[in-house]
Amino acid sequence: MKILVIADEELNELWQGWNNAEAEKLKDINLILSAGDLHPHYLEFLVTMLNVPLLYVRGNHDSCYDDDPPEGCIDIDDRILEIEEAPSGGAIVRRPGLIGLWDDIMHKLDPHVRIEDKNFGLLKRPRRIRIAGLGGSMRYGNGSDMYTEAEMKSRVRKLKYYILQTQAVSKKNAACYVGGTLKKDDKRKLDILLTHAPSKGCGDMDDLPHRGFSCFNDLMNELHPAYHIYGHVHKAYGRYEFELDHPSGAKQINVAPMYILEI
Repeated sequence: MKILVIADEELNELWQGWNNAEAEKLKDINLILSAGDLHPHYLEFLVTMLNVPLLYVRGNHDSCYDDDPPEGCIDIDDRILEIEEAPSGGAIVRRPGLIGLWDDIMHKLDPHVRIEDKNFGLLKRPRRIRIAGLGGSMRYGNGSDMYTEAEMKSRVRKLKYYILQTQAVSKKNAACYVGGTLKKDDKRKLDILLTHAPSKGCGDMDDLPHRGFSCFNDLMNELHPAYHIYGHVHKAYGRYEFELDHPSGAKQINVAPMYILEI
């Protein structure tokens, strides 16, 4: 699966400067992820031109989404979704757990998406990845998308509960995750953690507006995602760490303004 990940800065070549050459470069993209602080019309343009699902979290400057959310895009803040690569390109977005299984039944999946294994009588599906989102930054003002450590910790606790509740059902009925089939004793409960802010001590800065959240570290140490994708800390700030290896095993990537992830 090939994922276009964007954050913080609208690139001219992906918007007003869009041309056939750019379209050719991105023709194999299956999914777009936005880590926040991007104009809603920028997201709408990309989801229209590439014709693939776009999942986003809000940055600390995205209060305009209250009145003008990006149309055709999926808000993944405080949620977890499962993504399948579609046979014809693009991706299929599903809700996890029992709700997702009900969706499967109601949508009567294409035979190419779910195929009966005649040897075992089981339903086999293309690889799915699980993505969870937590937008916003450390609170340094009165913005709607700013949080204290305690407030973010409360969000993390609720999201983690939902991840763990749905993970057992998804693992049994659907899941082949990053790195191969997820076995019963594997630690990984999540593939991609998508946030706007970094985690504390890993790619963040010392000033309050760009300080990371400690509870992100706790979440990764417990759920062991393959990737933590974030933005918020810009190259122009001087202190910029593009890729880091987290102690949990996650690969942390600052995707601002653009990154292509292949998994």
